[in-house]
Amino acid sequence: MAAVPAYDGKTTANFNADTFRIMKTTKNADAAFEVLTYLLGDASLKLLNTYGAMPARIADQADYLSTVEAQYPWKPDFQVAVDGVAYADNPSFEAYIPNYLEARDRVVNEFTTLIQTTAGLNMDDEIAKLKSDLQIIYDKQK
Repeated sequence: MAAVPAYDGKTTANFNADTFRIMKTTKNADAAFEVLTYLLGDASLKLLNTYGAMPARIADQADYLSTVEAQYPWKPDFQVAVDGVAYADNPSFEAYIPNYLEARDRVVNEFTTLIQTTAGLNMDDEIAKLKSDLQIIYDKQK
């Protein structure tokens, strides 16, 4: 664990907050709300332990951090995690992405393969092309 990195004064991270959602198109909105209320209420601390996640509720963080710190005899400074919350991605890198499978293919299969197998690439050009291609993918209507 380390402090959230910065470059030229800009802090960057894929630090995120996991969330639950009820889509407006859900067929059982009342039941979904009841489950979500349970997950955010009575079940929240059990779920956090299951996911290994730090609570968003400030009131629950001290107990959580004490439990986690007790697992490490060298006593790491978990204040780094607390301070890092201010730098969570917004939107989250796990947020909705239009045409996700096509975008993922462009990044993972095409771009990653290109940079791993092609010597002498002009990375500025390749990144600009990737950004342009992704924008086209994102803008497509279903």
